[in-house]
Amino acid sequence: MPVASILSYLSSGMPVAEILRQWPELEQDDIYQALGYAAWAMEERVVPLVEVTA
Repeated sequence: MPVASILSYLSSGMPVAEILRQWPELEQDDIYQALGYAAWAMEERVVPLVEVTA
C-alpha cells in the first residue's frame, strides 16, 4: 500500500485499528513507518543561495 494512502486514511480520521482491520496484511509498525517516512520527506532543509557574478 502506498504511504500516501496510509497518510490519507489517517488524515481523514480513520483510526489505526480500522486501517489494520481493512488491510490485514499491514501491521501497526507499517503505519508508524509511513508516518516516519512522511516526517523525513517533509523535513525542512536550508538551501543556501549561490550568488552568481558575471
